[in-house]
Amino acid sequence: MKSNEIIKELENIHSERFLASFHDDTNIIDSPDLKALGRSIKILRYLKAHKNETISVAKILSDCKIEV
Repeated sequence: MKSNEIIKELENIHSERFLASFHDDTNIIDSPDLKALGRSIKILRYLKAHKNETISVAKILSDCKIEV
């Protein structure tokens, strides 16, 4: 599976999970799985855009606006 396909699949899962949260009365803000999936997608997009670079984890998290 190529990175584009993985990102697309994760985006679909994220969208489905997000929409499902409205139907099961889940508080979207407090859904750790939804947050983690969104962050994973951001990181994968970032890595794909910078695939030929050496980047520290701290820089990736900072650029993706993910708090540690």
